[in-house]
Amino acid sequence: MEYILRTKNLTKRYKEQISVNNLCMNVEKGDIYGFIGKNGAGKTTTLKMILGLIPPTSGGVNIFGSEVRRNDISYLRDIGSIIEFPSSYEELTAYENLKLHINYMGIRDEKTIDKSLEKLGLLKDRNKKVKNFSLGMKQRLGIARAILHEPKLLILDEPTNGLDPLGIVELRQFILRLASENQLTLIISSHILSELELMINKLGIIDKGVLLKEVAMEEVKNNCLEYADIRVDNIEKAQKILESHFGLNSELIEDKYIRIDLKEKNIKTNLISKLLIDNNLELFELINRRENLEEYFVSLSGGVKL
Repeated sequence: MEYILRTKNLTKRYKEQISVNNLCMNVEKGDIYGFIGKNGAGKTTTLKMILGLIPPTSGGVNIFGSEVRRNDISYLRDIGSIIEFPSSYEELTAYENLKLHINYMGIRDEKTIDKSLEKLGLLKDRNKKVKNFSLGMKQRLGIARAILHEPKLLILDEPTNGLDPLGIVELRQFILRLASENQLTLIISSHILSELELMINKLGIIDKGVLLKEVAMEEVKNNCLEYADIRVDNIEKAQKILESHFGLNSELIEDKYIRIDLKEKNIKTNLISKLLIDNNLELFELINRRENLEEYFVSLSGGVKL
């Protein structure tokens, strides 16, 4: 097991307010790590401490196997990042923006510019001024800039902010391809959990500065509820039949649906529908659902949505 990033009791205090509290994060090589939490939970503060943009009050950061020392920024050579919204010079072209970046990064090979633009689907727009870019193109240009120096770790803070549904899908596809082709380790914070769960293999949940849970997405999916909502003409009769035949407990939802846990007895919905119909019940709806990442987050954070 090779860790790219570990934090130990990372804490940030502003006077009496604790923004991040004894946070211990573990990111392994090759992870696409989703970092989620409500506004003000401490996500961006954590990422800024990892990147040395703000100093921690206490605790430490270990990156690539070495402890980060105060005022030592040498480790940033292997990290690319976008914190909040990526800024560019609007009157310059995409190519000119990235050329400025390689100059102050000390990168001599200008071929890296076109390579980065190509990876993010922007090569054909290299000579277009950034002011004429869509929001999605500006986000991709920001990522192209972040990978110019071929980092080992890429940190993206809310990369889909403000994007329309098509822009979100496109950005996800580019991120997944980058991770695969460049063998990148990624940390991604996002409010759009339905999109995030399509990308990540590991999840960190932060609330009020505390890391509530760090878990593999495979485990999340295994632990998520799977249930069926059933609407019939006689609710009481249906509940009795389900209990007597399958031993299924049920609850009433919105005064019209019977909800049953499908994992409880590992019963298929086609058997349930057949049973109800065979007992002369009129079946109006049977909706098979699996708990998603947002519902999982709500259950851990005391019923509060993002």
